[in-house]
Amino acid sequence: MAEKKLKELLNKYLAPSEFEDILDDGIVIRSRIDKEKRFLEVTASFSKLISKNTLYRLEAQVSEVYKLNSFKILPHYPSELFSYSYVPEILLEAERVGIVAKGFFSDYTYELNETTLDIHIPFSKNGVMLLENAATPSVIEKIIQSEFNLNIHVALHHDDSKFTGYSESMLHRLEELDRQIIAAEKNYSESASRYSDNPIQQKQQDALSSEVKLPRLSSVYDTNATVNYGDNGTIKIGNITFDISAPQFVIGVEFDIRPVPISSITRPTRNVTFVGEIFSFTSEANRAGDKINVTFGLYDGNASIYVKSYSMLLEEAGEISAAIKAGMCVAIRGYTKSERNDETELYMSYSDIAVISKKERVDTAEKKRVELHLHTNMSAMDALIPPDVAVKMAKKWGHPAVAITDHGNVQGFPEAMIASEKCDMKVIYGMEAYFVNDTASAVYGNYNGSFSDEFIVFDIETTGLSPVSCKITEIGA
Repeated sequence: MAEKKLKELLNKYLAPSEFEDILDDGIVIRSRIDKEKRFLEVTASFSKLISKNTLYRLEAQVSEVYKLNSFKILPHYPSELFSYSYVPEILLEAERVGIVAKGFFSDYTYELNETTLDIHIPFSKNGVMLLENAATPSVIEKIIQSEFNLNIHVALHHDDSKFTGYSESMLHRLEELDRQIIAAEKNYSESASRYSDNPIQQKQQDALSSEVKLPRLSSVYDTNATVNYGDNGTIKIGNITFDISAPQFVIGVEFDIRPVPISSITRPTRNVTFVGEIFSFTSEANRAGDKINVTFGLYDGNASIYVKSYSMLLEEAGEISAAIKAGMCVAIRGYTKSERNDETELYMSYSDIAVISKKERVDTAEKKRVELHLHTNMSAMDALIPPDVAVKMAKKWGHPAVAITDHGNVQGFPEAMIASEKCDMKVIYGMEAYFVNDTASAVYGNYNGSFSDEFIVFDIETTGLSPVSCKITEIGA
């Protein structure tokens, strides 16, 4: 397929001279359009660097010509063009796509080497913490990776030394801004997703607010759990064996599946991989109704964690909803963060997801047993398995029959009967019953007789219950 230049894609746009070279140099990698929302996004490669302000002016003109609500160009440059002098352009883009980042990079210093970028800003520790909670370092990293395909680790530092050069009025302004920053942490709920569908790097995750209220996960797990590698691409954590031999990478990019137990991560951690079974999945609109919050629970056989992604575009939310569902097993790579209102509770923000499978339990006994005492989810607080699933599982394991014996009820019988007819399985219907002696005793005191002795049952009928005013009408023995 012949390369398509940016000027061919935007052939209705009569560019002024300052933009002609840009359109002629740009080679379209791919484009994404939403006709209903009048949205166009183009990923294009360029041989020369373009200043962000120039790019923004070009986007604005194209939007006006084509009557678009939004037009964005995601540039991609040769890796060797990234340099110390281009860092301000990266930070300008970070302020544009990350609402929380606005105003933080008006005054800063930075240090760049081959693999790290350290940025010092004249704000208090709370200000830097807000930027980190909003995943701003990750946003900057993804911009660099998107534009240059480079993995640069970004770290933010609060620079106390910068305060010494400010006047008293400026210090008051900075203190007031710090107070606003702390308050803003409770209110921000939107985050731009400019790099959401970039082929080189996926999604910015915004973790400042949650529309989905979920129960706190239990902390009862084995903190010494390990990942045990078996044959043929299997791994076992806790009581689940996963098969990672043929992963299907459905979100993000391919990655090496080398997981750690969920319980081993006790603080915010970058570049971590978990495997597990999805036990819940929710996708709900945010307060504004224009973005989607996605949350799902992951259980690795020993411990659980929630995976969250906030303020996703409808297309992104639809993509992940179509790719994964409750009951599926996945390998997921991303980073863990503390909940905003509870630093002891972690959640995961993902970048890449692969669908895997798990090894089902099998009964390898030569002579199959029959389970004669099985409770289902009809036994409150005692079992979780539905009656039909129990019947089907016994059939799958080769058992000749299975008994349903719930606590004091027969509610599971109908489901078990329907399942047994469908899979040709024998069901023994029973119940764990409760017997209570609620009748009066026939013998009082000491009695040395035997069960073969004769006895008399004596009964009377009266005109009422009062021994004073009522009369006996009948005597029976």
